Amino acid sequence: MIIEPLPTAPGAFNPFTCLSGATYLEECRYVAIGASTILEKYFRSIANGRDVYSLNLDRVVCPYLPICDPIVAGIVVKKDPQHITSEFSRAMATPIETLLVDDGILSRRR
Repeated sequence: MIIEPLPTAPGAFNPFTCLSGATYLEECRYVAIGASTILEKYFRSIANGRDVYSLNLDRVVCPYLPICDPIVAGIVVKKDPQHITSEFSRAMATPIETLLVDDGILSRRR
């Protein structure tokens, strides 16, 4: 399983730092950096659907992609422009399981 790079904030913008001084949540939204990277395209090219898979979590981290909210489901998403918080990482377990089941990588629990 290859986990593709997550959406990042542009430049030096830090959504976590922004939250500490913001009056409104909307002040800390950002538009994720554009189209698929060369690395993502490579990961997808080697994913064969049998024993190599490429997992795109962009919509888990940024449900309204290309707009990324600093807080999703009441949890702070990023601790810096690139890395998610440990709390958000734990909260991603169910959405990731759903993606893996929907893509046929895992079978549904009984």
